[in-house]
Amino acid sequence: MSVITEAEILEQISQSIAERLRSPADSDPHSFTSRELCELTNISTEKIRVLLRSMIESGDVETKRILKRTITGSYAPTPAYKFNIK
Repeated sequence: MSVITEAEILEQISQSIAERLRSPADSDPHSFTSRELCELTNISTEKIRVLLRSMIESGDVETKRILKRTITGSYAPTPAYKFNIK
């Protein structure tokens, strides 16, 4: 099992933000749901939650709600995490 560092996670997220800024997005391109983070980093939900907690405590991530399109086509507030990448 390979260990991914916080720096590697932030690099993947930075790349995804750059991609989102180039294409129209549903909402804030700097914010990700936990599901999106799992898909982006190939890390389990449990591990993402542990990493997010520590990053929230250190001030690198803030919690917010973003509007995401639902299966019916409407938009609903969804918990998300905004990364303060320097």
